[in-house]
Amino acid sequence: MTELNRALLTAPLTSVNGEVNWDVIEAKLEHISCVFDALWHQRNDNPTTHQQVQFLCGRFFDIWVMSSWHAFAHIGHERLFELLEMMASDRFASWDGESMQYFLSLPATFTIYRGGKGGVSALQKGSSWTACLDVAREFADRFGDGQGIVIQSTLNKGDIVLLNEWQEEVVPRRNINLQCTQIL
Repeated sequence: MTELNRALLTAPLTSVNGEVNWDVIEAKLEHISCVFDALWHQRNDNPTTHQQVQFLCGRFFDIWVMSSWHAFAHIGHERLFELLEMMASDRFASWDGESMQYFLSLPATFTIYRGGKGGVSALQKGSSWTACLDVAREFADRFGDGQGIVIQSTLNKGDIVLLNEWQEEVVPRRNINLQCTQIL
């Protein structure tokens, strides 16, 4: 089994002058991607391995909050969603207090929005959604090149894989079929 490189995984994501260190982020993601599968399949056999999985989930969440989609590009979109789905069962262990409070504040079923460019079918394939219509409008304006749209759907709270209270971001499970409609 590949061993965890804790020194790498606990290295700061920013340099001393506060700039994001993309090389460290990419190295962490690559390491997480490499070791996660081996640990995942052994997590129920060994409490230490389960703790390592939770540790990896936490580091993955730190990167998610700190960076952008560009940081995840080198592991590939499908691999990213595969990791998110696998981490879903351990997601609570990796969330900080604010994220957990945000999760607890959500109703059992709520409306989510996504803003950007393209048609409804293209936009609904994205992973990051928001529970705030104004945030979705901002994304439609910023990335829509004057032709941005906002779509909405309904999400069950139990289908959240990852969330971030900043921008009220939620990432739904990939295997659910979101029924989306364009609202703007």
